[in-house]
Formats: sequence, structure tokens, C-alpha cells
Amino acid sequence: MRLSKELKPDYCHFTIFCPYPATEIYHQGLEKGFIKEDVWRNFAENPRPGFQLPVWEENFTREELYEWVVKCYKNFYSRPGYMFSRLLRVRRFGELKRKAKAGVSVLMMNPKEVDKLDLTKATKVK
Repeated sequence: MRLSKELKPDYCHFTIFCPYPATEIYHQGLEKGFIKEDVWRNFAENPRPGFQLPVWEENFTREELYEWVVKCYKNFYSRPGYMFSRLLRVRRFGELKRKAKAGVSVLMMNPKEVDKLDLTKATKVK
């Protein structure tokens, strides 16, 4: 959070580290027990709806990590200086409407919805 505030980027994306299969860190996670089961192998053998990506739960649970993601988004995007600078750049009502909708969605963000975020919508520019 501190780095994102120091750099002052226009936009910021926060995410949870996900170890992918056949990587050294994934194997370390399995060996050390931070990843409870070989989720990728299980998914390959039996794909199912509701699959959750594995997360590194050494210091925080999945739920705590989701809470941190929400906290980071809210802290970054709800800063008064950030909001004021975005408002100064608005040139059309439609743009104001889009920004207000995005702002409300960040303020209403819930840790239980973090794994359902559709970030493709956040990157589209019209």
C-alpha cells in the first residue's frame, strides 16, 4: 500500500499470489504444507465448477488474504486526493457516471467476492 501511494499511479491492481503447477514454488508449497493438496492435479483429473486457485497460506488464510485485497483497493481508491484528481479530469457526463459506478463498486467490495472479480471490465477503455 505504501509503495502504491508513493508512486501515485492512475490505477492499481492488487491480487493474491497463486502458485501455478509445475513451478518450483508450487512444489515447495506442497512439500511444506502451505498448499494442502495438489489442487492442479485434482482439477486436471476432475474439472468442476467452483474451482478455487491455490493460495499461499503460510501467514494468512484465504479469507484474510481476501480481506487484505479489499482493504488495499479501498485505501488506494478512496483517498481524497486521488478522487479529486480524477474528478478534475472528467470531461463528459458519461465519463462521470462510469467513474462514479466504479467508485461505488470499490466501496461496496466484499472479501467474499474477491475471487469473483471480473478484471477484464476494469481494463477496457472506450
